[in-house]
Amino acid sequence: MALHSAKRSGRLYYNARTGLCVERIELKTPPSQQQETSDGKAALEAYQTVADTIGGPSLRVKDNLIQAAVVFACIGIGAGVGFLGWGGMGAAIGGVSGMIGGTLVSGLVLMILGLVRAAKKIK
Repeated sequence: MALHSAKRSGRLYYNARTGLCVERIELKTPPSQQQETSDGKAALEAYQTVADTIGGPSLRVKDNLIQAAVVFACIGIGAGVGFLGWGGMGAAIGGVSGMIGGTLVSGLVLMILGLVRAAKKIK
């Protein structure tokens, strides 16, 4: 977490949304932290750490490909089982059910993958 120095402007501004007068405070990041976060790779890695631990969309291509593969595999399995059991309409219902189940299963797979990544970072 970055530490900032605050600079007060001394001016009050009216916030129409809240109906309050507020003072604008400018935050400045120390130069040592600016160099650290100006690197695009470090910033992306920091975002991915937050996305893995707190939540949010993952920007890792590997994670998205894993999720797509698991969802499409579950759609195929669900559609196949539905077609064998109930024909064409069963395939459609099975495909939708497989998509929902695949989304849940892929989330579980990515959660375990994130746990393994976090364990490797600690070591």
